[in-house]
Amino acid sequence: MAPLSPRAMWVASQVTQIVALSCFLFAGYVYNFIYLQKLLPQLGREGMVVPYAILFNIFYGLGLWSYLAAGLTDPGRVPVRWHSFVRSVGQELPLAPTRFEWQPGKATRCKKCDFVRPERTHHCAICERCVLRMDHHCPWINNCVGMRNYKYFILLGFYTCVASIIALTTSLPELMYSLDAATNMDNGPTSSTAFTEHSGFISSGETVLEATVTPEEAKSRCKDLDRCNGFSFEGEDTGAPVKVYFKSKWDLWPGPWTSFRKEEASSSSIDSNDLFQFLAMGCLDALATVLLVPLLCTHVPNAARNTTMIEENYDNMPNPFDQGGIAQNFAQVFGSYGIDWLLPIPAMRPLTDGVSFARSDTPLGMDGFPDGFYEDPSADLETVWRQRYHVKAHNGQYAGQSGPLSTLATWFQGS
Repeated sequence: MAPLSPRAMWVASQVTQIVALSCFLFAGYVYNFIYLQKLLPQLGREGMVVPYAILFNIFYGLGLWSYLAAGLTDPGRVPVRWHSFVRSVGQELPLAPTRFEWQPGKATRCKKCDFVRPERTHHCAICERCVLRMDHHCPWINNCVGMRNYKYFILLGFYTCVASIIALTTSLPELMYSLDAATNMDNGPTSSTAFTEHSGFISSGETVLEATVTPEEAKSRCKDLDRCNGFSFEGEDTGAPVKVYFKSKWDLWPGPWTSFRKEEASSSSIDSNDLFQFLAMGCLDALATVLLVPLLCTHVPNAARNTTMIEENYDNMPNPFDQGGIAQNFAQVFGSYGIDWLLPIPAMRPLTDGVSFARSDTPLGMDGFPDGFYEDPSADLETVWRQRYHVKAHNGQYAGQSGPLSTLATWFQGS
């Protein structure tokens, strides 16, 4: 079977993205508007709506934001300034043959694009262009994962995985109830008994039973009592046995008591469309968790080693870009440490320009770059590039070997 053309792969990537985004939005809609707004109240758990909504939507919102950032951000187009630099130095820039191995400090020529590209840059057959520090092409976001969106891609995996786990764990009892209700629809409606907790005591109605039991045991007793509509006990629910009063009616008066109201929820009262959409959400969340956990187990260690999926196959030398520690390597992807590590936004203080990367033997300042780099980055970049890529001056010396920027440039010189 002939391989797909770049155009066919691009179309397949577009379709995959549409499916992924649709599932993402569908899962969020069902959790918020069907599970929280309809099913929980019908099952007598109104008190959990707000905490569940806050917990889920923090991670779901960050996951959706990360998804859009990863899909819409340019992953790392080779900058125009690099092309101008290549033209300005001409033959003084040494070119190395492209090999499937570590090539630090070596410029190569892309056979597809037919232009000179910097280290760690690779060609994407689907996007049909070269990408800085390319990791892979991801059809789920219909974009390459490269230097400028790798941070967003990792955050996408993390936040979406956490949101899926939260959705599953918080809704698991209702998912089991809904599954049972769906499988027994042909046998008539089923019912479920739940209890809602309130502050105060039940003042009216007959006391059908008094017993010293735990609140959980009281719930079981109340379920079995036909005339029981709720029960009260003095104090708060600590799980310890207390004197419980089972009541035949429900009203509530303020006081230092705790009461539980008996709620009967019937499957016939739950819309069948809501039921099946809720079950579909559970399946999607389970599938997302199964897919994202292995993804994180691959990309988090790669980021911790400052390598990519392409580069992890290289074995001609030790990783020349390993900064010697997990936090230091993550900083090469996420930028200098800060609150922006948690958000899918550009790094406030990036530690690379995508053209030259810090080597294992590069002395770094507190921010990961030589001191003073951010004061006037436009004046420093080409000097760094000249030293990094061994650009020779006409006298045979490395360009930029003397002058006030010589120390800065020497720090970025590759061997």
